[in-house]
Amino acid sequence: MGSYRLEVHVSPAGSPYGDGSKDYPTRTLDAALAIVRRLRVRTQPVTVWMHGGDYELGHTLELGPADSGITFAAWRGDDGAATPETVRVTGGETIRDWHEDSIDGNPVWVAAASPEAGRTLYVNGDRVPRPRLPHEGYLRVSEQRGLDVNADLNSTLFSGASAFTFNAADSEYAEELANIKAWPGMEAVIPHFWIEERLPIKTIAANGTAANDDTAQNDAVQNITAQNAADTDIAVTSDYQTMLCLKDGDGDAMARFYLDGVAEELGKHAGEWLLDREGQLATDARPNGYGRSVVLYAPGENDSIDDFTAVIPRVGQLVTITGNAAAIAHDIRFENVGFAYADWSQAPAARPPFQMREDPVLDPNVLYASDPQAASTVPGCIGLTFAEDCTFVDCVIEHVAGYAIRLDRGVRGTLISGCTMHDLGAGALACGGDPNPRDPGFNTCNEISDCEISDGGKVYPHAVAVLMRHGSHNTVACNEISRFHSSAIACGWRWDYGENHSTFNRIEGNHIHHLGGPKLDWFGAIYTLGVSPGTVVRGNLIHDVRAAQFGGWGILVDPSTSGIEFSGNVIHHVSSECLHIKTGLNNVITGNLLAHGGTGQMSLAVPEGHTAAVVMHNVIVGAGTPAFAGSPGSGSAADINLISDANMIWDDSDGEQAMIAADGVIAKDADGSDRWTCTTPQGEAWTAKGNDVHSAIADPAVSFNPDGSVTLHDESAWRVQGITPVFSGTQGPRPRSDRG
Repeated sequence: MGSYRLEVHVSPAGSPYGDGSKDYPTRTLDAALAIVRRLRVRTQPVTVWMHGGDYELGHTLELGPADSGITFAAWRGDDGAATPETVRVTGGETIRDWHEDSIDGNPVWVAAASPEAGRTLYVNGDRVPRPRLPHEGYLRVSEQRGLDVNADLNSTLFSGASAFTFNAADSEYAEELANIKAWPGMEAVIPHFWIEERLPIKTIAANGTAANDDTAQNDAVQNITAQNAADTDIAVTSDYQTMLCLKDGDGDAMARFYLDGVAEELGKHAGEWLLDREGQLATDARPNGYGRSVVLYAPGENDSIDDFTAVIPRVGQLVTITGNAAAIAHDIRFENVGFAYADWSQAPAARPPFQMREDPVLDPNVLYASDPQAASTVPGCIGLTFAEDCTFVDCVIEHVAGYAIRLDRGVRGTLISGCTMHDLGAGALACGGDPNPRDPGFNTCNEISDCEISDGGKVYPHAVAVLMRHGSHNTVACNEISRFHSSAIACGWRWDYGENHSTFNRIEGNHIHHLGGPKLDWFGAIYTLGVSPGTVVRGNLIHDVRAAQFGGWGILVDPSTSGIEFSGNVIHHVSSECLHIKTGLNNVITGNLLAHGGTGQMSLAVPEGHTAAVVMHNVIVGAGTPAFAGSPGSGSAADINLISDANMIWDDSDGEQAMIAADGVIAKDADGSDRWTCTTPQGEAWTAKGNDVHSAIADPAVSFNPDGSVTLHDESAWRVQGITPVFSGTQGPRPRSDRG
């Protein structure tokens, strides 16, 4: 008796006339789906066996409710081999037929390419940059018209701009700026506050000339004259508007920025590229340009035109699974399938509403250059809407411009397990539906576990590796997350103590390391938000987190976080505190190891009239920094409203002289590095409130290893204090046999 399951075979080496049998596979996924849809009987289970090779897409593969119950799986051979064949769904176009040219004597290679292609080129599998100005470092905004730079930041923060000026005389690149044009695809990239914004440039010109002329603006190729570039403000305009005002942060400085996709800089630095969509760029062989869309690449020393693979994406989303409230797409599964090369010709604009408190002040008709936070509306390479019980197991997602996977409204029961996601424009997963669980668009019971997630934020540095907005009973467990510019995991999407249904979420057993860098501030490796009863943050290993100037916490407990258990986490070597509370209520912080925070181990930024957290049975280890840190004035450690006791406190620099509580400031060392300096000890004020009267000053006998693991040499001090050692060594992906 034959199997009830329908099996269809597809292979890149198959035939366009293939019937989908193993001996006569069809060639494309579209053809395989057509066979399934023709032969399937009602809800008959289906497996599409994908034989080895690349499946090139010219458009998004769209799956819907009628495709429920289909499994796409890599073929394992007739004998069911342990290792499946390598298959990959790709939206990339391989660029061929390169020829040599030059620009001002600098070699470039040129080939035809679609004008609709994306903004990223991959050479031999590596993402390569476009030419930028300056090549390193930043320019500085000099003026945002209408912005009161002396006003309170709370009143001006969301006063974005579609135009700004800067002065070329402030830069060593005045001569280059004298010749710059607003080429199609050129962007002003502005990292400030906690986001990075990308403004597609409409005009760039000497202030008061072409940039204020409507006809010239539409032409979008104005020159800045050499005689005025060095001493005149240069104006930049865009059809997009920045989300935030053009300041660098909460200080006095205006925002930094650089120009990305500067055609005039191509060829000056090897390994850069440009898509000339209109064929206008002059080369030595073609002084009037190529007159058609071409891609140009400045070869590196080791590049060979005869042994050279270049891929440019031409599809923004590779797969969508889309149902609706009345017809859910469900039980669609991908096993051992790779996905690669997805991008758009222009960065998608961010459009309100963002389900944030700022929505009422944001114009829904404006094209914004960034989301207010976390690149929260950036699409995914794979997108799900009104889908249930879909699965991605042992897949690889790489070389994409946005999130790897996006779970939009009404997505429930998704399992993402054992996947590798790297080289991501944004993050690995964005999940968020309607805020009310009674609405059909509410998201719940989704899981991402045992995944390796790295090298994200390539296009949107403020993206979160795993973003869980509105939703409940979701799980983020046993993943390894590294090399992002911002947070690894964020949970919650409400900034006050109002009704919130992001509850009973679980963040457990993750290994998070090497986050941050010189771009962004105000982030934590794990970020929580809003009233979240039932949520647990447990057993995570976090280390090596660095912010550009301010922030870089291990866990950031942001406004109104309430009812969360933070237990058994190991956090060490972060640039600010290991655990920083903005505001909160009735959180429990217990059984954690918090060590070597750059400005202390714990802090509470805004004391309120209630207890933000109970802090007990933790091991708190400084290195010249206090267990509880404050700043002079309103943020003093003496005012921190926590209940803290039965902890073990130590300082690896000062031993038994460890500071329990102190206020301090950040000052520069002689070598230019930042160092926290105590201004006012607050230990007596702290214990006078009844805090840590039963805590012990004792050496926990731990050492920190180069790989971030922690060695416990003697647990006797822990046992005396009633603290269970937290070094399970199980953070990160589990062996396949141990996965649930």
